[in-house]
Amino acid sequence: MLSLQQLKWKHRIVVTTLVDNDAVNALAEQIKKNSDFFDERKLIVVVKVNDMLVEIKQNIMIEGNNKTQFLNRLQNNNTILIGLDGGTKATYPALNWQEIFADIDSMPMRRNEIERNIKDNK
Repeated sequence: MLSLQQLKWKHRIVVTTLVDNDAVNALAEQIKKNSDFFDERKLIVVVKVNDMLVEIKQNIMIEGNNKTQFLNRLQNNNTILIGLDGGTKATYPALNWQEIFADIDSMPMRRNEIERNIKDNK
């Protein structure tokens, strides 16, 4: 089982709603092709499709109280961003990776990660 508490301080999370399994498969392929962008931002994606909630990369179903926690955050929004601290950082009317990555990259913790990576690679 995957919970918000388990992910806190380990991952940023995008929770989004998709219309069907074809859309989920297309998104999974997009994430796989661009995994470096997601991995360097410690980003995982949770998708609501029909009545199911699934973490895409590992294909983990989220059920019970854990599902309720995610859905309570999502509410009527199409897409949300949850930060490393477990707080909801942004809501979006649609899934837009350029906007989401820009928001993540502007966060203080992410800027510190980038600076550390630059120092480590010198």
